[in-house]
Amino acid sequence: MAKRRKKIVLSWSGGKDSALSLFELKSPEWDIVGLLTIFVDDPQKSQVSQMHRVPRRLLQAQAESLELPLHEIVLPPKASNEVYQEAMLAKLQDLKQQDVEAVACGDVQLVDVRRFKDQIFKKAGIKSVYPIWEWSSEMIIQAFRGLNHRAIVHCIEKQKLPTSFLGREYNASFVNDLPRDVDPAGENGEFHSFVWDGPFFNQVIPIQPEGHYEMDGFIYQEIALNLTQQARHN
Repeated sequence: MAKRRKKIVLSWSGGKDSALSLFELKSPEWDIVGLLTIFVDDPQKSQVSQMHRVPRRLLQAQAESLELPLHEIVLPPKASNEVYQEAMLAKLQDLKQQDVEAVACGDVQLVDVRRFKDQIFKKAGIKSVYPIWEWSSEMIIQAFRGLNHRAIVHCIEKQKLPTSFLGREYNASFVNDLPRDVDPAGENGEFHSFVWDGPFFNQVIPIQPEGHYEMDGFIYQEIALNLTQQARHN
């Protein structure tokens, strides 16, 4: 008798670590039944993801290309930690009612963040899974390239990188140009990426760069769906 696959949802930022976690979860153990993203209802930028400020429509396009439902939590602007925890707990309990047994996260080395998440998962009675935990930056880069993922760097830490790195593709050239004190996988938060193609994408996410803006010590490349190119794909 075949072993029962356990239903799992992947916490999804849209970046390289999420994409690699998705690949690692593709196994006989897990049945990936959806993605989970927290959005902020930003009056200036519409709804964007909480951590990386990716527009909601782009993350929805990723989910559609991956043929996975996107479970969404929407927080008000500048939500308190208590509001965040209540919203997360409510969503986890809802997922549990749908027989979801675990949530996977793409965290790699931030112990405090993992401990905080584990407390919420435990309270909800859901298992937490970390597919790429303690991977080295070299492993992340090698796996990302080897699986033919493609991503744009849409966010940089202002004090660590000049604006010239913004909007570049995350590839060997980008990594080779990084200053020595910057982690080549950005695991200290020096930069964030948005994956627009990969092994499980049924279609490329057609993106177009727009302007950029600064917020809280970071510079963001605004990216949007290229609707004309998307229509051609469809």
